[in-house]
Amino acid sequence: QSRSSAASDVYKRQLLFLFLLAFFQSFGQVNHTRTIWAFGKNALVTFDSLRPVLSSTGYLDAYSGSACHCNKNGVLVLATNGNAVYTKNGELLTTINNPDPKTGTYDQVIITKNTEETKFYVFSIAQGIGIQIIDVDLVEKTAIARPDALSKPNNTSIALTAVKHCFLHAYWLITSDIEGNFITYLVTPVAIGNPVISRVGSNHTSLGDMTSNWAGTQLAVSNYGEDWVELYDFDKSCGSVSLNRRLNKIDADDDRPHGLCFAPDDKSLYVAWSYQQSRIAQYDLAKPGTIYNVYSSAENINDVEMALDGKLYVNVHYNGIPSIRMHVLANPNSIAGGGTRVKEDAILLTTGTNGAFEFPNFIQNHTGGNCDGQTAIWTALGQEYYICDLDNETTKLDAGKGFKKYKWTPTGDTTQWIIVEDLGEYIVIVDAFNGCQGMGSTIVKRRCDMSYHIPNAFTPNADNLNDAFRVVGKHIDEAILSIYNRWGELIYLGETWDGANAIAGVYFYTVTIKGYQQKIAVNELESGTVHLVR
Repeated sequence: QSRSSAASDVYKRQLLFLFLLAFFQSFGQVNHTRTIWAFGKNALVTFDSLRPVLSSTGYLDAYSGSACHCNKNGVLVLATNGNAVYTKNGELLTTINNPDPKTGTYDQVIITKNTEETKFYVFSIAQGIGIQIIDVDLVEKTAIARPDALSKPNNTSIALTAVKHCFLHAYWLITSDIEGNFITYLVTPVAIGNPVISRVGSNHTSLGDMTSNWAGTQLAVSNYGEDWVELYDFDKSCGSVSLNRRLNKIDADDDRPHGLCFAPDDKSLYVAWSYQQSRIAQYDLAKPGTIYNVYSSAENINDVEMALDGKLYVNVHYNGIPSIRMHVLANPNSIAGGGTRVKEDAILLTTGTNGAFEFPNFIQNHTGGNCDGQTAIWTALGQEYYICDLDNETTKLDAGKGFKKYKWTPTGDTTQWIIVEDLGEYIVIVDAFNGCQGMGSTIVKRRCDMSYHIPNAFTPNADNLNDAFRVVGKHIDEAILSIYNRWGELIYLGETWDGANAIAGVYFYTVTIKGYQQKIAVNELESGTVHLVR
């Protein structure tokens, strides 16, 4: 390849990156998390180049459910089928419930705990267990399942998604039970709140998919067993769900709806009707009842998902037999029918792999906002509290009155106020009587009363006894000495004077000492003389 063509490729890639960045910014989701997809039987597809790039070194075996996460540099750092947890380069961290890494679970959702993207929650629906919580630490290379599940083992549906809270640094984990109740949990970096239950009535056994729109204000749910798709409104402040409407079919023979995906501009919803008469239908959300036939196929269409290149990808199979074929719809914001908008075989997965039945389960909404008409819940906690833990002091943290429930982390208390004696961060999640949840956090810091003494002589003779001149005492934050000779010349500035290159004699000093008295910052200015003895 010539230098000019190589430079041209680099330029094209840079332009593509800028295009993708602008595309996702148009609906508020610069979503680096989905740069690389790990799914199916060892399928691995990268979407950060001029065209999707296939890898022959995939490692995740996920018959139905999978989730993966790329960091801000586009590196795939976490992939799971709910049982096997992999990190970079396919390194297996652990298996959770079965030693066979090919054995997976139903839906999984990955939520980051820190901005460095090294700590994560993995939420996984495991048969006979419920929603498991797996704490992943990529620095320590650990993935540990908590002993207690979030939900009852035989009452949870098989679908999970998550939405960013509208103003807190937190996500709503969203699921449902087989009786049709939506259950949401406020997930912060250090705590998981009490469940918020919304009773909507529809039967949620045999769910196909659950996803949110890109704004996080609506949910779509497909019921594979009962042949319906419903649209719900989601309250990003309170975590509550309400039924918007049930969507119609194009044809009475349309059945087994599964994959769901909102268009990037949130103006339409794509639904994969996946069985006898397979089609992708597009629902114009501004015009209830308006449906377009985007694509029809004799194959079984199973899942649809947006990639970082701004295109909608389609997963197909043959009567229950997974395939290597992936189709694509290039302009998902366009609202139109015709049945031929999908290009078949846009991607043919590597030999020996297949797409199984689902793409990775990504979170669509990673931004706050959209709290219109919703009430923020604020606690009475201050930003900082101070104790002298070295003297066994304590302080009272009070979340304020007027809440139905309280849950403190890390203490586990469920009272309005707690007494603490340890330094660190404390978080309280509160349930209001209107059904909303809120969160408050504070930091307890050390502030002990300063005490000090300034010697009047020192002997720098290397006997390790009184060899330097410094301020001594307890709880001193800083003590800066200025040392002057008999002619008033500054000969030293710092915290510890060792008398180097100075003759024996009397020297004048000033010192600024910083610390706290009664938890208030003070600067003490002292001056005097010190005798250097040799």
